[in-house]
Amino acid sequence: MSELGVIFYRGPSLLTGDPIVGVLTGLDRGSHNAKTGPMAQVWVLRRDLPPMDAKRQNLDDAVCGTCKLRGRDGKNSGCYVVAWQAPTNVYHALATYPLVTWAELQAVVEGRSIRIAAYGDPAAIPFDVWRTILSTASGHVAYTHQWKTCDQRLKAIAMASVETPDEFVSAGLRGWRTFRIRMPGTSLIAGAEFACPASDEMQHRTTCQRCQLCRGTSSPARSVAIVAHGKPSSLKAFGIHVPMFRRSTGNVSDVPEGLRHG
Repeated sequence: MSELGVIFYRGPSLLTGDPIVGVLTGLDRGSHNAKTGPMAQVWVLRRDLPPMDAKRQNLDDAVCGTCKLRGRDGKNSGCYVVAWQAPTNVYHALATYPLVTWAELQAVVEGRSIRIAAYGDPAAIPFDVWRTILSTASGHVAYTHQWKTCDQRLKAIAMASVETPDEFVSAGLRGWRTFRIRMPGTSLIAGAEFACPASDEMQHRTTCQRCQLCRGTSSPARSVAIVAHGKPSSLKAFGIHVPMFRRSTGNVSDVPEGLRHG
């Protein structure tokens, strides 16, 4: 069995019926992502198309659903995940990952912290698969943009990803805890949200692996919010203009407050 990753799901997307795979990587040492910490990473990918091809053909709905951060025709994406980087690398490595049984999956996951998902939406995969994975995992974080239409059992393990106060209210009325992207300079919803402690604006006080409050209603905490972040093109989708600076200046004071890295 590969020490790097395994395929734990191969079948139709619950979102569109197209062929997808669920891949778990980082089983040797976890992610190098400074925000999340060394968590094993879940990737939900089309089985028949590289991620960027799927985005350019608007066929990434099989793994991203109706997420409004997808963009169109491979452009104007507000997603902080760069599809042609890590997701594409995982796609091209699919042939090296073994397909595991549920018993094998429980064994490789045992004692590990899992990020659901580094790319793709967990709503594309049956809930029983996630229940199997999490039965032996030591912890997890999970998020879905499909909270209006997905298997509502997901609310027990995943946060509803929202971008506006109205969506926060709507998801809350459906029984979801939320993870909300907010604009720089805007306030938290008093008494109902706290700022992500692993974020830039909170000076990375912890990591997702240590915090693990983004696990749906299985956590009793308030909902979570984070200032919009990511590459300039992603921020542009939120109406945030990030000016380009000469590398030679290195003057962080020129960068708009709220977009600086801690």
